[in-house]
Amino acid sequence: MGNVRQQFWIPRLMRQVKVAFRRCISYQRFNNLPFHYPDGENLLSRKVVQTRPFNQIGVDMFEPLHLKGNQDVPETTAKAYGLIIY
Repeated sequence: MGNVRQQFWIPRLMRQVKVAFRRCISYQRFNNLPFHYPDGENLLSRKVVQTRPFNQIGVDMFEPLHLKGNQDVPETTAKAYGLIIY
């Protein structure tokens, strides 16, 4: 980039270089790697209890949601209830 700037004045050269790099297939292949999660800490054995799947479940019900109509029928309203099982 320094050599180019010695001979030519190109407005927003840095931005154009970044755009060119992002479009380059070889650059993407080596720099768009998946995120590497850091290693987690070991859990204490007294805090972790091994159980069978679905040994403990929970239910969460939430209040009614007031739904309005869309642009075609704006005057219609309805109530919807929710139930989450985990």
